[in-house]
Parts: sequence; structure tokens; C-alpha cells
Amino acid sequence: MLWESSLRLSGGFCRNVTESPVPIDRRVLHALSRSPLAMDIYSWLVYRIFLLRVTNRPSVLVPWQSLKLQFGADYSAKPRGLLDFKRQFVLRLKDALLFYPEADVSAGDKGLLGAACRLRIRHTGGGRLSSL
Repeated sequence: MLWESSLRLSGGFCRNVTESPVPIDRRVLHALSRSPLAMDIYSWLVYRIFLLRVTNRPSVLVPWQSLKLQFGADYSAKPRGLLDFKRQFVLRLKDALLFYPEADVSAGDKGLLGAACRLRIRHTGGGRLSSL
């Protein structure tokens, strides 16, 4: 191996994952596997909609700059980098939405607006958030 690495997960994280999992369809991840960004967007979208439902919030606006920090680390910090990121994000969002047409999201000038809607897969666990 070229690099040695390890990952340590806290007990709280493991409890959250097992006691209140977010319902992600692995078949969708496989279908989107040619685009890691589309896979990430799909997973993030399912999670954000799940959070909206669990917290009884009607919607959330996530600014483009915040999305770029989360998904677009490879893009330039200059204005052109943000424009390029937005273009790619919207393209890959369309790919993700092919598998989650119920998602109520729209890309605007200020960011991505998401609204609470039906989950793609029925959630079977307790819809609680312990210490996120």
C-alpha cells in the first residue's frame, strides 16, 4: 500500500447510523456509479429531505457557496470556479432526479431550494435524531 490510513468512528455516530438510518436505495447508487458527483448528490438529497421531514421543516435554501464547499473542492475559489461548479452540479442533479422524481428541489440564483416531500424509500426506523 502506498498510504496507510485509518478511520475511527465514535459510538454516537455508530448509534445514529444503526438506530436512525437514512433510507438510500443502493440500486440507485449503482446506476449512478459512472458519476461520483451524481451519487453524492443523490445521497445528500435523500438525507436533506429526510432531515426536513424529521424536523418538520417545510423547506431549506442551501447557498451555492455552501454546496461548493461540500461538493466542489476541486473548483477554483474565483467566481468562474463557482459558475463551473453550479453548471456541473445542476447537470448531475438532473441525473440524480431521474431516480428520485418525487424530490421537490429547484436550482435558483441563490442556491438550491429543497422542500419536504415523500421519501423515495419508506423509512422503517425511528425518525429521531439523537446527537447529530
